[in-house]
Amino acid sequence: MSLTKRDKERQLRELTQIVTGIRLFNKECGKGGEGIDNLPSILNEAIPSATMNIENELNSTRLFISRYTALIERQNAELLEEPEPDMLRQAVINCRQHEAFLKVLLNDVVVATDQVNTLERDLRSVLIQLQNTIQSKTAVPTNQVYPKFISLAKIWTGSKTRWSFFPLLATSRQTWSPSHGPTKRFYRIVSYNRYSLVLS
Repeated sequence: MSLTKRDKERQLRELTQIVTGIRLFNKECGKGGEGIDNLPSILNEAIPSATMNIENELNSTRLFISRYTALIERQNAELLEEPEPDMLRQAVINCRQHEAFLKVLLNDVVVATDQVNTLERDLRSVLIQLQNTIQSKTAVPTNQVYPKFISLAKIWTGSKTRWSFFPLLATSRQTWSPSHGPTKRFYRIVSYNRYSLVLS
């Protein structure tokens, strides 16, 4: 009886996972796995960097909110017409929205950190199980090791998914920054115009 297309796809997927799991195990044992990145190490470096970048931009955004607010208050007190009041108010709104966006991203990094820690523990647990099962044996029943290789591959795929979050995070953070939006010109001018003494 021939296999259906769905069954063939499932078998191919399982075979791919088994091969991936074997390569990961061999890499752990120092017997192969060339070309496989050390994702746990990469993620452990990416997380602090992402956190620091977001916190720095959050502080910078809050500084601009303070500067814009001080300038609005001065305009109201002295009935100034420059810089453009509507553009100034829009800049405050943009910065407030960006501040909220950065807080969401920072929370996402915290969640990602917890997930990465869980993935790393699971990865280590499966590797230890495989080492205990295989040890120095020349032959091991496939029903004892194949499920573990598949689990190893799935955990690794989860780590790759988490890693893809960080480049996307950096792109989103830059794209939605007020300094890249409609008020880009005004965002820069306010820092350097004749009101800079008030805003410093």
